[in-house]
Amino acid sequence: MNNKYLLLEEAVNRASLPYRQNTDIYIYDGKGNVIARDMGSFIDFPGGGVDAGETPQQAAVREAMEEVGAIVEKVVLHDTLSYLWPPEFADTPKRKQRYKKFKGSSKSFLSARVKKLVKPTSKEGDAWSTDKLWMPIDKVIKLIKKTITDETKEFRMMQINTLTKVKRLK
Repeated sequence: MNNKYLLLEEAVNRASLPYRQNTDIYIYDGKGNVIARDMGSFIDFPGGGVDAGETPQQAAVREAMEEVGAIVEKVVLHDTLSYLWPPEFADTPKRKQRYKKFKGSSKSFLSARVKKLVKPTSKEGDAWSTDKLWMPIDKVIKLIKKTITDETKEFRMMQINTLTKVKRLK
């Protein structure tokens, strides 16, 4: 079999995979700041996978506590956007495993106001450094605009969606 057919077969197999359900939560303080971190090619917000039996809201609240120690209130689900992962997504051992099981993400976007910050509860080692959690919303908007690229249509749409949501926090 030549490579062209192998690639087509792999594409068909990937199309039958489910989306990984996950969340991003935009936690704001009501003073013009949001919890975010600049990862270079994208802006990261607390969030992660939706566990079996959880709603996106429950997952976002749990992830906020695990990653940044945020007790939140006024949790609002804005929307959910699905996008496919390009092969480059599988750039770490953890992502390689996910790439084998899922064709992409179905990400729910939520916002919440911080009520209180406590020690993060992560047992997976994904807690954020708590010394620089807050970024001014205007700075986050500028950084997101820089990350909107032609990488893939799906990624670009996710970044534009994120930009729209963060602008609403102002």
